Amino acid sequence: MQILNIKNGWEEPIEISDEDLKHEGLEDFSNSEIYAVFDALMRKSTYINPLDFLGNSAKPSFMKDSKGEFMFTPSSTVLLFGESGAKKSFFAQTAVAEHFGIMVQLEQSPQGLAKRLQEMNYPHSAHARYVFPESKREILNFVEFWKEIEPTLIAFDSFAPLTNLWGGDTNSDQDVQEIFSKVFHPLRNSGHCVLILDHIGKNTKNKDFSIGSQNKRAQVDLALRIDIENNRGGNRIVLAKDRDFIYGDRDIYTGDTYGYLELSSNPSRARVERLSASLETKEYLGPKTLTREGRKQNIIESLKIEGSMGKTKLKNLIGGNTDAFDLALAQLVKEGVISLDRDELAKTAKCKVLVLLNDAPKENFALND
Repeated sequence: MQILNIKNGWEEPIEISDEDLKHEGLEDFSNSEIYAVFDALMRKSTYINPLDFLGNSAKPSFMKDSKGEFMFTPSSTVLLFGESGAKKSFFAQTAVAEHFGIMVQLEQSPQGLAKRLQEMNYPHSAHARYVFPESKREILNFVEFWKEIEPTLIAFDSFAPLTNLWGGDTNSDQDVQEIFSKVFHPLRNSGHCVLILDHIGKNTKNKDFSIGSQNKRAQVDLALRIDIENNRGGNRIVLAKDRDFIYGDRDIYTGDTYGYLELSSNPSRARVERLSASLETKEYLGPKTLTREGRKQNIIESLKIEGSMGKTKLKNLIGGNTDAFDLALAQLVKEGVISLDRDELAKTAKCKVLVLLNDAPKENFALND
């Protein structure tokens, strides 16, 4: 049979013998399938085989959590969103400063940011690089420059003012797509981790998405939501999207709590307190089918591993029905296994283990109680 010599610009037909077909294992293939295979063989430098990248996937290498594991990978876009006051900027400033990254500051002035950095005790000469662009052209110039530098963490604070500089609308899919295609994705494709801060409406019922076009969430590789929790020191970090499954080996999946964002004092810096893998309620069939015995054991193990904590955080760790959790907690107090201490300042109860048990309380309870 004849096939065009693709190597020489589709000009000359070449003969493919039965031996050629047999050598490639194509003797039972149709002409169109044979054509496709020889096309791929002759243009090896044109096509990319994704299987060549197996084993070469990027590992997280930016922003350590409390377990010493990094949270973000090079060559990725990350959406960090939550209500105003969720400490997203503290998170971004800490992450950038830890890696001498770049902060694109679009909300604060240099004077305003100076006070924040003073609180965080980051000497301006030793940590991070800061830019305060005032036009679309400035941003595009930075992008062209940063595409050529060593990959690092680049944070944008935040999406809405960037859209305003662009002359676009945060509710427009087309405008959002253009910003990703001309700013975020070129930086990602050159090896940077791009951290994008965004907001959700105050006291909104729908916390799953940031404000504006949902195209933002579709375009990013990883999304984390920060929920404000006024009754404890830290805010909950929820995994909203993990396109590349980078947290799979940590047994953290979409919808799970990654941990809690806390602020240290003197200096004031962000710290991500990771939940322990052993606290996963899946260990006991999952929260919906959790036995009371399993629920009580989870409470004990949580307090043994994490130490004293507020009831709300403990409930989030255990999962399941609130009434069932309260009942299990009350029984453990009555049995003298744990105690509840009232924090007068926070006006909330804190739990701690009084007696360390080797086994769960030996009681025979039914499922779904």
